[in-house]
Amino acid sequence: MADIGNKYLVDPNAEVKILTNEARIQERVSRLVRLKQDIEDLEKLAIVSKRAEIKMVELELEKIRQEQFRLKQTDSDIIDV
Repeated sequence: MADIGNKYLVDPNAEVKILTNEARIQERVSRLVRLKQDIEDLEKLAIVSKRAEIKMVELELEKIRQEQFRLKQTDSDIIDV
């Protein structure tokens, strides 16, 4: 984007080359910032996703335990009769 190509009839002087390089540097710095932010966003998403998965497994476990308790109660009621 900031690269000077054969777009002009004259060769760029040192000042133009410096400005072009500054623009290229800023582009790379901005790209690094975006990539690092992407990593942070992905890490946060992964953490939230794993927390949701943990919560679902906890809920499933609680449901199974309740069912197990209910079955044991029913079994003991049958035996007591």
